[in-house]
Amino acid sequence: MKLQKTKFHYFLLFWVLMTGCINENLSECGEVVMWYFDYPYNSASFQDRIERVNVGIYSTDGILVESRQIEKDSLEAFRRQQGMPGMKVTLPLGEYTAVFWGNAHVKTKLDGWNNRNQGRVYHPDLGSITNYVDSDDSLYYAQQERFELKENTGPVKYIVHFEPGHINFEISVLGLKNLAVTPAPGTIPYIRMDRLDCETYDFNMNPVPAGEFTFYPSSKGYDAVRDLLTFCTKVHRMGNDNPVTISLIDQITDSALQSIILKEYIIRYAQYKIIPQKELTIYITFEIKKKNVADVEIIIHPLPWNKVNVSPITKP
Repeated sequence: MKLQKTKFHYFLLFWVLMTGCINENLSECGEVVMWYFDYPYNSASFQDRIERVNVGIYSTDGILVESRQIEKDSLEAFRRQQGMPGMKVTLPLGEYTAVFWGNAHVKTKLDGWNNRNQGRVYHPDLGSITNYVDSDDSLYYAQQERFELKENTGPVKYIVHFEPGHINFEISVLGLKNLAVTPAPGTIPYIRMDRLDCETYDFNMNPVPAGEFTFYPSSKGYDAVRDLLTFCTKVHRMGNDNPVTISLIDQITDSALQSIILKEYIIRYAQYKIIPQKELTIYITFEIKKKNVADVEIIIHPLPWNKVNVSPITKP
């Protein structure tokens, strides 16, 4: 009998350490919830796209109950054990909602985390007068609608489907040698994206009016052989009817050499229509061509620099 009691005490201690529950009635400790993470909107898998997940679990009135930051190693360990990336948590009985942000790294601030109704997501340097913003993170989002945990239901399992929370832009400049400058630091034109009004999300991944901001995409470097300059950036998702403009800027005069209005670009090139839950990369190529000895024209192609359209737009 003494041996049986000792075994029971060891079992109880082990259970307490594993669950953190100290109630006499073990059913009062809550229920286990297991979330499986999926990314069904592209041929790529979840682990191809997402390497960190921040989770907020909320009461039905929006108050934070539990939060987790799950790194790639833990996601992979869960996948090896369960067949899909995910997480496990024990919650008291009750009703909840949950939000999941994928890839919230140094270019994403999750603000107001303690109250879902007040949560905001934005670049930490947004609106800064000293630091330029070049890009957002490759952000992804999922949510679990209201769910209820009842006593003795066993592990409750849900699959949550992540969707992209960003749009990729790849902007190329061809023919820099046709400008009357030497392609060198201090003279190379740069890209400016203006009137970004989508740069603050709430915790439902809806844009929240917070002003119109400017991004300065980073250059991948000048390719002298191809006479090519490429800029890449990621921005929060927006509607097709948006105020965004994208300009090629002369670094010496700080004036626009050429600009496009994004919503007009999307209308003209339907492949860039912004569709919910669909990944999107928008390609823009500014090609600088000699008109004569003194003048150049800048032609805009809707395809990557190495697949330029045979019928480009020409703008004055």
